Amino acid sequence: MPRAYSSDFRERVIEARQAGASAGEIARILGVSSRTIYRWEARLRAGGALPPRTPPGRIPAIPDDQLAQLADQVRAHADATLAEHCTVWQETSGRRVGLSTMGRAINGLGMRRKKRV
Repeated sequence: MPRAYSSDFRERVIEARQAGASAGEIARILGVSSRTIYRWEARLRAGGALPPRTPPGRIPAIPDDQLAQLADQVRAHADATLAEHCTVWQETSGRRVGLSTMGRAINGLGMRRKKRV
């Protein structure tokens, strides 16, 4: 996922615009689209703030900072089913997650669960 431009960078772009540089010129030199520059200027004119907004969407049920903990859990319980992983996760982290959430999180880690017959 692309990262948002920093507040400092946004301020420098707006300062360059106020100094008389064209949006196309700034876009070419700094590698930001001219449409983005116009949008930042419109936000300032409307009384908004320049810092990046919170990205849309839900907060992940298993946050990025807990993915290492999940990876350790999957390694420790290699033969566990998704339901068993959900139970262990609830016991260790205190958060209940569904089967689909657990499956997506494990697949997102690149860990494929190979079951023994």
